[in-house]
Parts: sequence; structure tokens; C-alpha cells
Amino acid sequence: MGGDRIAPPKATAYINYTCIPGLLIRLQMLHAGNRKRFDPVNGRYSYGTGPISGFTLFNLYTGYDFDNHSSLNLGVENLFNRDYFTIPSQWQADNLTYVKGNGVRVNFSYTYRF
Repeated sequence: MGGDRIAPPKATAYINYTCIPGLLIRLQMLHAGNRKRFDPVNGRYSYGTGPISGFTLFNLYTGYDFDNHSSLNLGVENLFNRDYFTIPSQWQADNLTYVKGNGVRVNFSYTYRF
């Protein structure tokens, strides 16, 4: 089995909180663990065998339903602006695809349903 099929350990969790009717607050956590299963050959890792440094990310989502027709939503990815490299960019063991994950990203939306 190739290294691209052996993922690092992963854990996810979330907490929902509703303090008033129509308001939802959700805090999500994603933890990706370390994976160092393979040894380099001639000083280099081959595709799919690169070591993976773990990271933990938190996302926040809030939504408020005004009535049956309209809602306001706010989402914040990577809430604490964690600096990390994505899992695929690490295990590919290729400098061309070694890229960092996104920093804080905010999404704000208003929805009206007919």
C-alpha cells in the first residue's frame, strides 16, 4: 500500500450552543496528527511518503434565523490564524506543491427564501 493511502491520525469535534431561539453558534476543531512512517531514500522522500507535521484548526460558525424567510450567517475558518502546511502538500514530498493552508477566512451572508 502506498503512502498516499496511509493518512495521519485525525480527530474532529464540535460544540453547538443556542442561547436564544433562532441563534446557533458552533465551534469546530480539526486535529491532524503527525505521520513519520517512511525513511528517505538517498536523502529524498518519494511521492506519498513525506513526513507530516500535525496541526489543529478551529472554525466558528454563527447563524441567526430572523423568521421563516431570512437568515444571517457568519463563518470564520482558521479562527486563530494558525500557520500550517496542508496534509497533501506534506505527503507529496515535492517542493512545487509544498504550500501553506489558508489563514483566517471570513464568510458573511444574508439569505432570503421565498
